[in-house]
Amino acid sequence: MRLMMNLAELIEELRGCVIDGNPTVEISSVAYHSRKATDGTLFVAIKGFKADGHDYVSDAVKRGAVAVVVEREVDAAFEVCKVLVPDTREALSHISSVYYGTPSRKLDITGVTGTNGKTTTCYLLRSIYEAAGMRSGMLTTIEYWIGRKRQRAQLTTPESLDLQRILGKMVEGRVKALAMEVSSHGLALKRVRDVEFAKGVFTNLSRDHLDFHVDMENYISSKRSLFKNLRLGAIAVLNCDDPHWEDMASATQARVVKYGFAGSADFRATEVKATLDGTQIKASWERETAEIESSLIGRHNAYNMLASAATAAYSGLDKEAIIAGIKNVKRVPGRLEPFRLPNGAKAFVDYAHTPDALKRVLDSLKEVTEGDIICVFGCGGDRDKGKRPIMGEVSTNLADFTIVTSDNPRSENPQAIIDEIISGAKKDNFKIEVDRRKAIEEAVAMAKPRDSVLIAGKGHERFQTVGDVRKPFDDRKVLSSLIGKGN
Repeated sequence: MRLMMNLAELIEELRGCVIDGNPTVEISSVAYHSRKATDGTLFVAIKGFKADGHDYVSDAVKRGAVAVVVEREVDAAFEVCKVLVPDTREALSHISSVYYGTPSRKLDITGVTGTNGKTTTCYLLRSIYEAAGMRSGMLTTIEYWIGRKRQRAQLTTPESLDLQRILGKMVEGRVKALAMEVSSHGLALKRVRDVEFAKGVFTNLSRDHLDFHVDMENYISSKRSLFKNLRLGAIAVLNCDDPHWEDMASATQARVVKYGFAGSADFRATEVKATLDGTQIKASWERETAEIESSLIGRHNAYNMLASAATAAYSGLDKEAIIAGIKNVKRVPGRLEPFRLPNGAKAFVDYAHTPDALKRVLDSLKEVTEGDIICVFGCGGDRDKGKRPIMGEVSTNLADFTIVTSDNPRSENPQAIIDEIISGAKKDNFKIEVDRRKAIEEAVAMAKPRDSVLIAGKGHERFQTVGDVRKPFDDRKVLSSLIGKGN
């Protein structure tokens, strides 16, 4: 469906814009990729990681764009309306929201941010909404749910135009509540600037994405911005066991609800029991108590259970829906996803790709594993190099044996990445196998009946990027094939 709007309506509230041309032109679509421009398009030029939309303004006009939004002068001769703004990313966010009818105002949206636990928290929260009889949506690194319709995710947090279009579809589909991951990239790149969140959830914070943010100060600042932009009447649900919760609390005017194990928590876990069959917690809040069970394994998942339950409870949902919703989630793809090996050993595929995530998962497995833990992991190329030796130290310290392998090497030499990882090893309990499939095969072959094998780093991913080639590769399929062959 193509929407028709007057350009003047779309840019009416844009701050500091200078208009050159006729602002009454009719707009039939909005695009930020020139190849998607057609007759009647408003083209917004944004700077990406590899290309700058300002270099493609002429191409967009040739394809039919009738107006362009830019943040600098462009060397092109064309007779369409030009709107000069201080920041085209801000402009794209605003224009997209207006174009799709400000859909976030018609949804109960919970934004979940933090370094680890975002995806699982969203899965749990969506399940609670469904148990409460609410039609729900979900946007995560793995997949998007628009009511009953599922699609694979392209980005954790879609570009603002794509995000507002999705929100518009949710409104059309009578979705009431949405649980969505809000990545630090999405915040820094202003993709959610015009999303009105009813709730913001903070899971935890540790080193990640420093290839993009450069330093921890910028990374923390991006996370804080979610809570800074919450409106009066919104709720900030914060993990008070994480030292950075106060950074988030000090930034917000929203009502603060604390969750965790600490005595000061508003929604508190008083007991936790973790086994290879799942996790149980006893929780208390206000005048309520509940015993909550989950098939998800590990103490770190107790925090995800608390985050989702606290959000739901302080949104007014009853505890029966909370208990049922969390119990209904049997597994989350690539998040400590369990597999039973033919000899009785357990294998797990997890997305842990930061030092803290790897530590949390290994700590969780140590608590429930009777035998040894064998860890297979690598680090992605063209990403934060500083974390590599730290992860090498974490795995060799906590796992009984580590096989260091390739992740997504991208443009880097896989062996060079591995060398940086093992430079942090403090023990000689590891080996190197550059080929990830062979590394997984070796780990499975080594495992004894009471052991646990952790395949970390890629989780739900279905591809491996080597150089410029993106080839099919799924840790879960590799494991399944080995199990089918009986090792």
